[in-house]
Amino acid sequence: MLQSNILVENCPGECIKDVAVSWHGTKMAVCSGNTVSIWTCNSQQQWIKEELCIELDKLKTVQRVSWAHPEFGQVLAVSTLNEISIWEFRSNANGGQWHNRTAPPISEPRHLVIKRCEI
Repeated sequence: MLQSNILVENCPGECIKDVAVSWHGTKMAVCSGNTVSIWTCNSQQQWIKEELCIELDKLKTVQRVSWAHPEFGQVLAVSTLNEISIWEFRSNANGGQWHNRTAPPISEPRHLVIKRCEI
C-alpha cells in the first residue's frame, strides 16, 4: 500500500494546487506556489522527494501539472494562470536537470484544448 499522507507531512504550510502521477506510477509531480516538486516511489513503496525541482518566476503561481506519455521521456506540462510551459528531464554525468522546452512559454492557453484522462 502506498503512503497516503506524504504531502501533508513533507509540505507543511504550503498550498498544494495539483498533483500528477506518472504513467507507470513511479514519479509524482506536486505544484505549490511557483514550484513543481518531483517525488520518486522507491522499492518499499515510499515517496522520496528529489533534490531537483522546477521553479518558475516568483510572480507566477503553478496551477496544473501533467506528465507526458513515457515514449517522450520524462516530460511535464506546467501551467500558470496565463501560460503553459513544457519541461524535460535530461540525464547527465551529475544526475540530470530539468530544461524548459518552450522558450518563450505559450501565453495564449485559451486557444489550446487540454484534456486530462480519468482512468
